Amino acid sequence: MSLKHFILGVLADEPLSGYDIHQRFEANINHFWTTTQTQIYRTLHALHDLGWLTMEVVEQDDNPNKKVYHLTPEGRAELRHWLATPVEDVMRAPLAGRIYFGAHADLDALIAALEAYSLGTCQHISALEGVQAAVPSLDVLERIDHQQLFELLSLDYGVHILHTEVAWLEEWIMRLRQLAARRAAASDAPP
Repeated sequence: MSLKHFILGVLADEPLSGYDIHQRFEANINHFWTTTQTQIYRTLHALHDLGWLTMEVVEQDDNPNKKVYHLTPEGRAELRHWLATPVEDVMRAPLAGRIYFGAHADLDALIAALEAYSLGTCQHISALEGVQAAVPSLDVLERIDHQQLFELLSLDYGVHILHTEVAWLEEWIMRLRQLAARRAAASDAPP
């Protein structure tokens, strides 16, 4: 996955400024892909250099002029190519990295970090489920417009993945607590 393809996807709907693209990320995409406004602007310049976007300067009376980006036919072809390409199997999971190197951490501190992560994930799930509650159900597919269908599918995917992650965390936090208790009991036992 790459930011450039996400930006191409956002611009497939309509021409937007860098600020507007960032707003779309904040409102609709951040539940599965986060980025900064700086990264968006940097990527817009690269996409323009590749010929996948054109840029139009729109003069504004009350604000500085804004740059509005349009998808070119080459950019649309690249988006379609990316969408038809098998998903890369590159996994980037910061949580998995912390767990992998967990032997170097204080067990109680690691458990606390996992609990905090689980709590944050539960809060994220609640927010996403709030969004789900405000939109049509996937059960009424025939009444959902094409774009909305795929937005809802991505939201549903995110909610399912996060629920699975929380269930896994709960199980392993319990097991790590048991391990910590056994270690504490063993260290308190007389020699």
